[in-house]
Amino acid sequence: MQRFKRVVLKFFSSQGNLFRYASSFCMLLGLLPSLIIVLSVFQNEVLNNPKLVEFLYWYLPKELISPFIEYVLSKHYDTYLSLIISMGLSIYLASNAIYSFMLISKDDENFDTYNILIRIKAIIMFIALVMGLILLAFINYFTRSVIVVVVGFLVLFYFFYRFLSFEKRSVTYGIIGSLFTCTGIMIVGIGFVYFVDNYTKYDVLYGPLASIVVLLISIYLISSIIYFGYCLNHEYTKCVKKLKYKGLWYYNSGSWVIKKIINLINSLKTGL
Repeated sequence: MQRFKRVVLKFFSSQGNLFRYASSFCMLLGLLPSLIIVLSVFQNEVLNNPKLVEFLYWYLPKELISPFIEYVLSKHYDTYLSLIISMGLSIYLASNAIYSFMLISKDDENFDTYNILIRIKAIIMFIALVMGLILLAFINYFTRSVIVVVVGFLVLFYFFYRFLSFEKRSVTYGIIGSLFTCTGIMIVGIGFVYFVDNYTKYDVLYGPLASIVVLLISIYLISSIIYFGYCLNHEYTKCVKKLKYKGLWYYNSGSWVIKKIINLINSLKTGL
């Protein structure tokens, strides 16, 4: 009970509240550029337009996402340069949520390094996460099995939470968080849409902005569930007996390069 109390206190702490708000904002900012990339690339190169839109509606509520899809489909990109710029913007914005997550983990585990190195790792992690989600989506496209989706999300969130940690952890680290996160997201996906459709009048209060309001609430709930899963992992799964950090070769090499650059800049300023 004391452990769970510490989880709740950490979740509702000032740091936890700020993170959930920041994470929700970053996820929202990354949504539209991500749709631009998916629709621009896949509808021309892999899937035709109707099939792709139908495919997206399987994973995102049609009432919430259709205005964004209609907007994206009304735009055309004449060159790949604009697409590359949109892709870079999308990756940077969406990876901010993971980056802020890793900063919290860094403070919790008393790990010291340059934030730019964490930023690079967050971008790599976001790309790997997107690739995993795309792979899972295509597997489900052919299997149409709920079990495949559930197991796939369990595996994704298990490795997601393990990647966030800077410490070398036991193989059990990430299990409790991934179980809670997958269960919570499934409940929200089913219960939240039903609640909005039957017990709220957002369409009356906000008119054409109702879909955006509902989307904001759903993103905030998902962000809160993911953070609570992190708190569970941090409290209920301890590190190995002898504290060790992983990936030190990356952080040590990166720190050496950054220090060299700083020294070079300082020497240039001194010469001027």
